[in-house]
Amino acid sequence: MKETPPGDGWPLFIDAQGNWYEGPEEISHPRIRRYLYDHLTFDPDRGFVVRSNRESRTVEVEDVPFMVLRTTPRRDPQGLHLFYSLILSDESEEILDLRALHWGGGNTLYCHIKRRAFRARFSRPAYLQLLWNLEEDYESGRFYLPAGNDKHYL
Repeated sequence: MKETPPGDGWPLFIDAQGNWYEGPEEISHPRIRRYLYDHLTFDPDRGFVVRSNRESRTVEVEDVPFMVLRTTPRRDPQGLHLFYSLILSDESEEILDLRALHWGGGNTLYCHIKRRAFRARFSRPAYLQLLWNLEEDYESGRFYLPAGNDKHYL
């Protein structure tokens, strides 16, 4: 596999809002962004890398490579169990594993996605959509997200 040398073209970069860049130019074409996400991997020695059949390129990431763009509460077909669906910056949809939620600096909410291979940062709208579902446990004064028959305390 040929690695693109550092001086050969602009570096790939993902900013904290999940926008992709090649040097100073934003990569805004949806199919190109999808291709990059589909080929994004993590290499313990090099960090984030986009790998294709013929070459690989290192990707500098300001925070995390994925953003949660939308959070939607849903119920199973019987209407009994509540769960949360996530739309990610690669246009894929995943079910939120509430055990994978965690807080970062500045009260930023993150979760693990893609079978725990990556972390994703909640965009402000997705964060607020999730928080609309918070309920209060009046006995403890703590807040939780209902899911299935469980209460996931934050």
